[in-house]
Amino acid sequence: MNIWSLEEFNSFVENVKDKPLSYFGFHLFFWTGLRVGELLALTWNDIDLENKILHVTKSYQRIKDKDVITDPKSPKSIRDIPLTENTIKQAYEVKKQVYKPKDTDRIFQLQKDSFIMK
Repeated sequence: MNIWSLEEFNSFVENVKDKPLSYFGFHLFFWTGLRVGELLALTWNDIDLENKILHVTKSYQRIKDKDVITDPKSPKSIRDIPLTENTIKQAYEVKKQVYKPKDTDRIFQLQKDSFIMK
């Protein structure tokens, strides 16, 4: 596993600053340690903006061309993660850009390869 330093992360994330959803996603990866499937399964219900907590309770899979939400990798993967003030600010910005988002909508309606670094 290759883990970035803060300097490396900041250098990289500048390249996606013009893509708010990707920018937000990479911040969540770096500051929370989420797995790709966990990130892609997140709904607005999973982010407690007021208490600055991220609830990880599920994972996203693509099986036979269908989006499938499953339990996380293991029972220990179910967890609450505190969020930074900057991450909360980004969440508000991303949510404002979505037309009438439902609390049950997936935030990242993308495929895993959108976040895979090659």
